[in-house]
Amino acid sequence: MKLEYTDENPISIKKAIPIVDEEGKKLVPYQFTLRNMCKTNATYQVNLEVLDTTTFEDLSYIKLELNDKEPILLTENELVEKTIDNAKVSYSLKRGYLEQDESKTYTLRLWMDSNTPTSEKYMEKSLKSKVTITGESYPKEIDKTPPIASFTTTETEEGILVDASNSTDNDSGIMTYYYSKDNKTWYKSEDARFLLRNGDEVTYGLGVDVVEQLANLRVNDVYVKVEDKFENMSEVVGKSIRLGELVYDETTDNNIRYIGANPNNYVTFNNELWRIIGSFNNIIDGEGNSATRLKIIRNQSIGNMQYNSNWRVTNWDLSSLKTYLNGTYYNSLTEESKQMISSSLWNLGAGSLSNYNQTPRNMYNLERGRTTYNGSPATWVGKIATIYASDYGLAMNGGGSLSGRNSCMNRGMKDLLNNWGGCSTSSWLRLPNTYCLNSIDQFHVFAILNDGIVGNTSPNYSYQTYPNFYLNENVKIISGTGTSTDPFVLSL
Repeated sequence: MKLEYTDENPISIKKAIPIVDEEGKKLVPYQFTLRNMCKTNATYQVNLEVLDTTTFEDLSYIKLELNDKEPILLTENELVEKTIDNAKVSYSLKRGYLEQDESKTYTLRLWMDSNTPTSEKYMEKSLKSKVTITGESYPKEIDKTPPIASFTTTETEEGILVDASNSTDNDSGIMTYYYSKDNKTWYKSEDARFLLRNGDEVTYGLGVDVVEQLANLRVNDVYVKVEDKFENMSEVVGKSIRLGELVYDETTDNNIRYIGANPNNYVTFNNELWRIIGSFNNIIDGEGNSATRLKIIRNQSIGNMQYNSNWRVTNWDLSSLKTYLNGTYYNSLTEESKQMISSSLWNLGAGSLSNYNQTPRNMYNLERGRTTYNGSPATWVGKIATIYASDYGLAMNGGGSLSGRNSCMNRGMKDLLNNWGGCSTSSWLRLPNTYCLNSIDQFHVFAILNDGIVGNTSPNYSYQTYPNFYLNENVKIISGTGTSTDPFVLSL
């Protein structure tokens, strides 16, 4: 058995400092070539053996890149048996196969990870190592057929558990699994099950920023590829994953909304428990300024109230409910709470019987349109209102699957009778017998009815009332996780 080994550009790092991966990937690599000099096929294993003269003790801060693949920590590689006497530890970097007279060239870069502590423990230290190769004859034919990657996902509290055990290879020799959230940064593992964790902890600040962080820190996409023992790499397979609680609603404003039957969107306001509907773009305040603002809704009803005592008046601006919410009720709030509420422009469109049965996104657009009955106002500027019909619909989760939510988004909200497709009960904003903000005609207004459909009703019925409003853009979230027992805490 004979392997030819040639190399160039020995690594010499003097006065090294910790660097980020992008800088490490620009270093001049150590390059070596293996050639099978035998008349049979051969297996080989590339090791990096750390010599016992090394004084840099914590090898978990040494980063490496092999053949321009994503950098990993040295200690993420498998520990293997040493082959030289003066080595203290040996890591396997690569296993492979060579046909007769076949050669393969590798490039290796090493650097100190950017997370290396700046303490004396890591100062004036050295790392000394050698690349070693082991090999043996392999009489069988070398497989050139790539494996096929396949995976399923399961949502957990920490992120997405990816199971790639259904991946296949014609020689049943899958050795390495690769997982990614962006098809750029890959996690290498020998395990067919891998947890792609949610992002870092939230940094508290402006409320809209916190909600956006929460939306973007979740895993939204999963990519997998697998490599067999002959170094054949599969095609990358991927899928979009919609995780539980926050989504971009894909309306014309593409707001971020909390969805599902009971998301962790609780917040303390006015010494009471409220909930965040979402982060809404292009909200205009009383002075005409547009900004992104949080909208919150009271967790419990403040009681049964009429939309208007006069059943022939459905114009929100003339309604008794508007007068009460922005007068008596508003004045009952604490002074700090009042300062958090933004006077905002509310849209009053969708006033037509032809708009009775709309999908959630269509309803959102109609609410923001100019169609009203008999010339009634299309907008109103004020502080507190009742819920939009689209808020209820766009909070539907559809049973926890992407296809389920899509089905709900493509269904008219009048058709949700008997909880069609699990849509109705998958919305935490299913508030039975609750008036919606927009009116249909002179005698009817929209409402979420007891059976979960969006229907029309007379304005002089007594329905449950859940105040909601937009917060000022400078309101911050200073603590909390959003659960009912640890709600977000607001501050000016």
